[in-house]
Amino acid sequence: GATVEFKFVLSVESLTPTSAAASGGTVVSVHGAGFNAQKSHTLRLASSGKNNGTATISATVVSPSLLTAVLPLWQYAAAEAQVTVLVDGTAVATALSVSILESWGAAVPTEGTAYGGDTITVSGFGFAGDATYLCSFSAPGAPSQQS
Repeated sequence: GATVEFKFVLSVESLTPTSAAASGGTVVSVHGAGFNAQKSHTLRLASSGKNNGTATISATVVSPSLLTAVLPLWQYAAAEAQVTVLVDGTAVATALSVSILESWGAAVPTEGTAYGGDTITVSGFGFAGDATYLCSFSAPGAPSQQS
């Protein structure tokens, strides 16, 4: 008898969503074909330029056509990150990307004086040290003021 060998061809088609908060926790889905739960699947995110950073995360095989992964806290400035899909450590797709966006956390203090001049500290993730950010403040029923 003849022996027939089947080989599954892995393909990667898309990644959704295409943007995520730098604070992490966004579940991304990689759509394609040939994903195999018997193999190790990881996603490597890498941004370049002055805001370069990298992160490698494990992906879960949901089905032969779907991987999911939870994006980690992005410890770098917001950026467009190229996403590489690796199977057992070998890169199989590199044409994906995700926009890592600043995420605002808290503002302290939460109240100020009516005449202004108070210092407010805004915390969050993905801020660039050399960037300028504008904050908008308003009271219920009052027009907003930018500072």
